[in-house]
Amino acid sequence: MPAITLNFRFGGATEDPSPADLERAIAEIFEETNPACSQGDYAEHPNAWLEYGDASGDRWAIITLDLYRSGEMRFTKYADQDDAEPEFELSKQVQRDEAMRLWLLLRNGRLAELLSESWRQVGSG
Repeated sequence: MPAITLNFRFGGATEDPSPADLERAIAEIFEETNPACSQGDYAEHPNAWLEYGDASGDRWAIITLDLYRSGEMRFTKYADQDDAEPEFELSKQVQRDEAMRLWLLLRNGRLAELLSESWRQVGSG
């Protein structure tokens, strides 16, 4: 059974996040309106991410969708949680609705659909 964890921008995490949890995390990324936060605070905490962990033989594969304040979403897969290098790291620019759609795909284990999206290799133009 997969383990799904949402890590919020300013700390804290929740297991098996609801759509409302995902919406809240996305709002924290795209709405930088907290009067208690400076631009430095936002820069120091630029992202939130959804992590999907699943047993793969005697390994624990990890897939993450990282959402950054720039609107970049990174799709990364590690064959095992202890690996230093990912199997792949892909990226695309997203708006709020697309971020939610992609996080819901991962939350629901629809990995083939995620892979079929129009991603580009991280570091490529």
